[in-house]
Amino acid sequence: MPAFHLGERTALQILLDRHATPVYRPAFLIVLDRDRAEDIVQETFLTLFQRLPRLEPGPLGSWLDRVAVNLSL
Repeated sequence: MPAFHLGERTALQILLDRHATPVYRPAFLIVLDRDRAEDIVQETFLTLFQRLPRLEPGPLGSWLDRVAVNLSL
């Protein structure tokens, strides 16, 4: 099981650092508002952290993008 599934703080920070900008881009392109796009990034990662115990292994970047797009719409 990856370290971020176990809730390690450092792993969670690395995950956020690695994926925040790619999640921000589609959110901003949909809502065309920086503050709202940043809120969507926060909501996306909150959703991830809430679902970590039940999250199936797979491409995390794609999952994050889909959550961000859904929240943006």
